[in-house]
Amino acid sequence: MHNNLTKPEAEAALDPILALIQQCIEEAWSEWENFYAPKHHILDARARASIVYCHIVDRALVLFQGVDGVVPGRKRGVFRLFVGEDLALRFKKAKSDGTTSNISTKQQQLIDLQWAIPGILPGTMLNATYQLDDLQRTIRKLMITHQLDGRVQWSIALKGDSQEPIEMPSQNHSTAHQKPRARLKGQQKKRKSQDLN
Repeated sequence: MHNNLTKPEAEAALDPILALIQQCIEEAWSEWENFYAPKHHILDARARASIVYCHIVDRALVLFQGVDGVVPGRKRGVFRLFVGEDLALRFKKAKSDGTTSNISTKQQQLIDLQWAIPGILPGTMLNATYQLDDLQRTIRKLMITHQLDGRVQWSIALKGDSQEPIEMPSQNHSTAHQKPRARLKGQQKKRKSQDLN
C-alpha cells in the first residue's frame, strides 16, 4: 500500500488550485442548470451526472492548461488531474456520506485501497466532489475527499467551511410548479379578505 499524503500535505499541494477546481464544478453545474433546463424532465439522474462530468472535464482541460505542476489527462479512459509527483485527483459526484460510487474493476479495487499503480496512480488518489441537496436541485457541498476502502478518511471543504447549500446561478428553473403556488397564495389572501368582510 502506498504511503498516502496527510490532509495538511494535500492542502499545501492543492491550495494554489482549489479555486480552479471549484470553478470547474460550478461552471459545469451552471451548464446543467441553464443550457439543459428544457430537458430536465427527460434526463434522469444518471444522465445528469454524465453531463455534469463531461462539462467538468471540458472546463478542467481549459482552466488547467499551462498551470505549473498540474497535468490534466486521461489514463485508460479516466480523466484525472495529476498534481506534482504524489497526487492524482478525479472529479466525482458524492453520495450523502461523502463517498463516491465506482464500478468495481480490479484496477478500481486497487485505487479504493490507495495502492500505487504505475502510470495511473503515482501516489494518493483524491476526489474533487460535489454533493447535491435532498431534492437534487442545487449543490450542497463542494469538497476534496480522501477515500480509503469505501470510507472518507478526511475532506477539504471548498467554499469555506459552511455547510449551507451553495446557491448556483440559475435562470431557467421550471415555472410550472412556481406559478400555481403564486396563484394559490393570491387566492388564499383573497379568500381571507372576503371572510373578514
